[in-house]
Amino acid sequence: MTDRTAVSPAPDAGSARTLREQADEDDEDDAKPHHEYGVSPGWRMPSATTAPAVPRPRLGPAAPAVAAEIRTEFGHGWSRYKSSAWGHDEVIPALGEYREVFAAEHPVGLTIIESLDALYLLELDRDLAEAVDWISHDLDLDADAEFDVATAVTRLVGGLLAGYLATHRRVVLDRCRELADRLLPAFTASPTGAPYRRVNLRTGAVSGPVNPLAGIGTNILEFGVLTQLTGDPGYYRAAKRTYRAAMQRRCPLAGHGAALNVETGEWAESADPIPPGDSFYEYLWGAWAMFGDRDTLRWYRMCLGGGAELAYGSWAEIGQPAPAGRIQEAFTRYLRTGGEAHRMAAYQRLQELKASGVLLAGPWSATTLKFLYLLFARSPRFDYRRHHISAGGKVLRGLLPARR
Repeated sequence: MTDRTAVSPAPDAGSARTLREQADEDDEDDAKPHHEYGVSPGWRMPSATTAPAVPRPRLGPAAPAVAAEIRTEFGHGWSRYKSSAWGHDEVIPALGEYREVFAAEHPVGLTIIESLDALYLLELDRDLAEAVDWISHDLDLDADAEFDVATAVTRLVGGLLAGYLATHRRVVLDRCRELADRLLPAFTASPTGAPYRRVNLRTGAVSGPVNPLAGIGTNILEFGVLTQLTGDPGYYRAAKRTYRAAMQRRCPLAGHGAALNVETGEWAESADPIPPGDSFYEYLWGAWAMFGDRDTLRWYRMCLGGGAELAYGSWAEIGQPAPAGRIQEAFTRYLRTGGEAHRMAAYQRLQELKASGVLLAGPWSATTLKFLYLLFARSPRFDYRRHHISAGGKVLRGLLPARR
C-alpha cells in the first residue's frame, strides 16, 4: 500500500527543466496549435455570437519598485512552502509545518496548483517549471476520500486550467480532465442534475444531498473552459443542467432558497454553514461573458433584473476604496475607475500584513499577491482589457504569451 502522506522533496535550485525544455520533450503537444480559446473541431458555443462589450481599463502608470517588492514578498512565501511543505496542500508559516485541505491523509499540492498562474504572471518561470514537473510526476488524484465538489472545482480544476493556459503543457490539461472526471459522479448521480456536495475521488460515491446555492452553481466557468479546450461537451452540459435544476425551482416571488436537496428537488436548510450565493449569480453572468450563452444571460436577468450587469465578473461596488484585505476587488475597481485610492488601499493592506509579522505563503498569497502585482506591474503577460477571473481567483481568460 502506498504511503499517501509521502510527497516528493522540493526540487533543488537549478535542477528543474525550463518550460521550454519541458515543451520540447512533449512533441505531440508541441505540434498542436495553442490558442487560448482554440475550440476543438465539432464543438460549437451555446447560441450567441456576441458577448458583452468590455470597457477599456483606466490604468495609471506602472510602479516598478512596488511591483518588485510584491514579487520579492511572493518569493519569500514560495520558498517557505518549498522548504517546509512541498507537495502538501498548505504551509503553516509560523510552525514550519503543513496541513491538508481536502483529505488528511492525501495531499494534492493545493498551493502548487493554485500558484500556477501567479508564477507565470510574476515571471517566476523556473519555479513554474518545477511546479509543472510535480504535477506531471507526483500529483495523485486517486484519493479514497470525500472532496468538497465546489471547492475542488474552483480551486483545483480552476488552478489547473489557468496553469494550462499559462504553460500549454498537455500534462496539466490531462490532469485537469482526470480530476473533472472524478468529480462528475456528483453531477451524474443526481436525480435533479444539481450536484451532491461531496464525492469520493476513487470510488465515485456521493454524499451531501443538501447543497448550498453557491455549491450548485459555481462550476460553469471551469467546466465551460474545459469543454472548449477538450472539445468534450459533457462538462458544460453537466454544469448547465445544474442551473436548469435551480432555475426550474425558483419561486417568482421569493427567488432561490439558501440550499437545495438535490435528491428531492426541494429547497432546504443545511446543517453545515452556508456560504453566500453570490457566485451562483456571478457565474450566470460569466457564462454569458465567456461563452455567449444567452440562456444564462436570461436567467441572470430573471434573478437580478434586466439592467443589472457585472464589471469584470466582480460584485465590487464601484467608486469606494476596497475594504482592507479585499485586494481582488481593489483590482477590479481600479480597472473600472482608474481611482488611485483602490491601488493604495490594496498596497496599504500588504504593509499592514508585513508589519504584523504575517508571512504571506500558501494559496491565499498566490491569489492575493497576484492581483496586487498586476495593479502595479503592467504585466506584458496579462490582458488588462479582455480577461475573466473565476470565483477562485483564477485567470480563465487573459493570459498572454510570454515574450521571448
